[in-house]
Amino acid sequence: MTFDPDHSHAHPHESGIKWLDVTIGVSVVLISVISLVVSIQHGQTMEKMVEQNERMVAANTMPMLTMSGSNVDPATGAPRLSLELKNGGVGPALIDWFEMG
Repeated sequence: MTFDPDHSHAHPHESGIKWLDVTIGVSVVLISVISLVVSIQHGQTMEKMVEQNERMVAANTMPMLTMSGSNVDPATGAPRLSLELKNGGVGPALIDWFEMG
């Protein structure tokens, strides 16, 4: 079998019924437009979900500093000044300055 470049092997994609061919073509375009609208809506919804997720993560990673102090050693009863600062939250605590007066 030899290849003949002048002979086309492509066949038209028609059913022979004009109204059916037009209906199929219009249906394909309509389905494509609907798919585009749905994908745009989905993208917008996903953007909103990402924003909400960022807010939730930020709220769940807040530091919660607690402070306690004492002027007596609990083991010996001797005078001793102690100050304890703890981060009871989930995220890191950044202390810019601390002043004792």
